[in-house]
Parts: sequence; structure tokens; C-alpha cells
Amino acid sequence: MEERLNLERATLDYFLDAYNQRKGTHLKFKGHSDKPDFIVEDLGSSKIVGIEVAHLFYNKDEAKMLLGRSSKLITELMNSSELIKKLNKILENKTAAARKYKFSDRMFLIVRVASRIFDRSTFDMFNKNMVVPPNIFDEIWLVFYDSSTLAWDDLKQLK
Repeated sequence: MEERLNLERATLDYFLDAYNQRKGTHLKFKGHSDKPDFIVEDLGSSKIVGIEVAHLFYNKDEAKMLLGRSSKLITELMNSSELIKKLNKILENKTAAARKYKFSDRMFLIVRVASRIFDRSTFDMFNKNMVVPPNIFDEIWLVFYDSSTLAWDDLKQLK
């Protein structure tokens, strides 16, 4: 549980740094929550934003490798369309769950694309295959590792 929270918090920090720089805003971590995962405050407007975080791995083997739980150095051949299907499933599950939250302020969904095999260009190429179901999120973002900056600072907005 602690590892999951640490991964989610790191993703939130990556997102806030990139988002604030891109949008010229001042979203700041306010606290951990449960539904949604985090509460942030827009220091410019004093408005509250709930942040729900998810991680996209190609499969369990890749997740274990990236989290240091496997001695494997390679995983099976990875297919872009399968990864997009997994993203669509996350979007479907998270949007269904969020409808039940008792949270009335703005809410964002952040999905960290954990695989370093796939970058933003993959998702740009398969943009038409991504399905964002009707949802209550004000914004939905993907967070990618950018090999040119060596940081988790590449964002793609889905909503």
C-alpha cells in the first residue's frame, strides 16, 4: 500500500511540475485523500482540485520489471494497440468509479504511462483509437517520460 501511494505521489509531483509550467498556474499539493487520491489547491484562485492517479503498464511482467520485482531483463514483444486497449480500460474503470465519489470540486484524472518502450508519439499515432467515455473529470492527462529532458514532464491532454 505504501509503495502504491509513493508511486501515485511521485506521479502527482511530475504532473504538477509539468502542468504548472505549461499552463502558468500554481497548483500545489494540499493533501492525500481517498476518492480522489489527492487534493491540490490552485494558489492563484484558491480553488480546490481533486486528482485521481492511475498507472499504465503494458502487462504485469513489465510492471514487475520496472518496480524491481523481477530478475527478467526483457518482456514479451509489446504491441501498441494492446497498450491503447489497456488505457481505454483504465479510462473506463476510473470514470465509472469517479461517478460514485462524493467530491464536488473540479477533478482531474492523471495516467502515468510507465512503460519506457512507448512514448507520446505512440499515443499521438493512435489518438483515434483512444476512447474517453463520458465522465465527470474536468481534465484528463497522460504523463510520459521524455528521453530528451530525462524527466517525467511530457503531457498529453485527452480532455
